[in-house]
Amino acid sequence: MATLVPTLTLVSTDATSGETLNLSVTDSLALGANDVVLSRTYSPNDVDPGGVQIFDTNLGKSFIYLKNNHASLTIHIQAAADTAESAAWMELAAGEFAWFPWAGVVDLFASTGDNGAGIATNGLEVIIYAV
Repeated sequence: MATLVPTLTLVSTDATSGETLNLSVTDSLALGANDVVLSRTYSPNDVDPGGVQIFDTNLGKSFIYLKNNHASLTIHIQAAADTAESAAWMELAAGEFAWFPWAGVVDLFASTGDNGAGIATNGLEVIIYAV
């Protein structure tokens, strides 16, 4: 079993009204026997019904890292096979990333929405760590 140590640091002198922001949190996460169960780059689009499946419930409880590597397209993350932007649980603009715990009880899908945006070729980096 491996251990993963994520650290989040937020620092700003002007993000809050007159106060300096300096926040840092660290955790120690025990991973499962398989450690990294998936590390892949996807090309989400706005054509496939439901978008690209990036997480399957067979993987179980996990920690998920997502990064939008596309230069301009927004990538929508949803827990239903639906490219409608109104179904999105999360939107990652170009260059944005997310790190979150996932219960693993529903699948996750990625798309570029329903607005004719096109294909985010090799646009979504996904790493899943089993718990």
